[in-house]
Amino acid sequence: MILGSADFVDRNGRIEQTHDGGRTWQFASIGLDVPWRHHMVERFTQVGDELLAILSNGNLLSAILSDLKWQQILPEVKDVNAVAVMK
Repeated sequence: MILGSADFVDRNGRIEQTHDGGRTWQFASIGLDVPWRHHMVERFTQVGDELLAILSNGNLLSAILSDLKWQQILPEVKDVNAVAVMK
């Protein structure tokens, strides 16, 4: 399970994962400068073997599920608030 956790709304956001049903959590934020002081993950969308994360600041991140190494994609597009998968 992957979670976009934060200490409060838009405060100290990060991405974490669990492999034991939530008993323990590990950071899954490779490639990111976290915690984010003023934003957080709004939603995730899976596209094949890739996971997209939309942040509350409008940035769009992408990571391959097998390694969860995140990178910003489409940095020229501002204020992203949703993505749709089209087949």
